[in-house]
Amino acid sequence: MSKLFLIICLSFWGIQDDANKQIYSAVLNQYTGSQLIVLKGSTSAWSINDYNFDYLKTQLVELERETFDAFITANKNSVSINRWITFDERVASIDSVAVSKMFSEGGGWGQFYEEYKGANGMLTFSKIGFNKDETQALIYFEKVSDYKAGVGKVMLFRKSKNSWKSVKSTEVWIS
Repeated sequence: MSKLFLIICLSFWGIQDDANKQIYSAVLNQYTGSQLIVLKGSTSAWSINDYNFDYLKTQLVELERETFDAFITANKNSVSINRWITFDERVASIDSVAVSKMFSEGGGWGQFYEEYKGANGMLTFSKIGFNKDETQALIYFEKVSDYKAGVGKVMLFRKSKNSWKSVKSTEVWIS
């Protein structure tokens, strides 16, 4: 019985790993070009919480409560997302400790752009929330390029055949 449970769990995690990779890749592809993408290596969901559902539902009409609840649950803890990202010459990772040190003790954005030449800011992703059927997914991401220059978005995805497609996104903050 416990071996069967383990096999089922490992299969589920493998399926979710593939879905995570597809969705993170779809968001990253919005930022393709000649500029370096610097990705914060751990997840964050900013301040999206249970109170945001009604607003998000007006913006993302297809959003299911189940998907939103799974998103909230998934983002109770921060995790490394490096296993779901394909790193190449256009994508670099920076860990949370380095970010904290750079902006509290170091030179802030000046130091950031010195260390990551050619970058156009930093991306941060949340964990992805999936409905039970794994046909809908919700992700939060933000791109910040200076102290008062950034945007946070929530994006809804729907699974179509074997791939994930963006349905709609909405900004939840901008500076």
